[in-house]
Amino acid sequence: TGSVALVDGAAHTPKAGTVTQCTESGEVLALNWLSQHTDRVMVGSCDVSGGSGAGSIQMMRVVNEGGALALAPEDVFRAPMDWLNSVCSNSTDDRFIAAGLNQVRLFDLPTATLLQSMPEWHTAFVNCPKFANRHPHLIASASLDQTLCLWDARTPMRRPCWRKELGWGGCMVCFSPTDETILVSGECSRVWQFCSSDGRVHSELGLESIGDDDEGNYTKSYYSSDGRHAVVTGR
Repeated sequence: TGSVALVDGAAHTPKAGTVTQCTESGEVLALNWLSQHTDRVMVGSCDVSGGSGAGSIQMMRVVNEGGALALAPEDVFRAPMDWLNSVCSNSTDDRFIAAGLNQVRLFDLPTATLLQSMPEWHTAFVNCPKFANRHPHLIASASLDQTLCLWDARTPMRRPCWRKELGWGGCMVCFSPTDETILVSGECSRVWQFCSSDGRVHSELGLESIGDDDEGNYTKSYYSSDGRHAVVTGR
């Protein structure tokens, strides 16, 4: 659906708060909290069922309505992005990237102005490219074209800083809290760490298959806040 619910995760018994309708049509496929302005969240939606692929990114702010937390739209902020599947802002809240199919676009965050469109980053589906945590100009991306790339947003980004052949489709990337390593997960329960400086293999988690149909298992993974652990999920 096109709605988002706020949940108080710090409560002893977390429960959903006010549900806010964020889109007139389509499904919410991406959420991103800002780093510096923590009362702002970006909501990405896409008309998947209708077949048009029309998508948009809306900035919402947390408000208090009669003692209950809810989300209110920032009317000045709306960025179009067809077939949207992910959105990510940088650590200084002045840039964000959005991905859909094999398209990646870089926007100015305060104005939602399109800065760069990168149609040739990858040759297959790109899911969840991410900004680094401490370096607001660095972006990591992985794709089902079986490559991992590091990009520098201070450049035209026609070529990556480095490109790594994975040998398997990449579904998700994220930087460690210190940006020293990049966690990459993808097809067939594969979860690997790479050195962000040059793309060298740091380590492989060596997980067993999560499902019976291992070829159809797409794994996602996240670092813990201290970088010592990884949370992994797959169907």
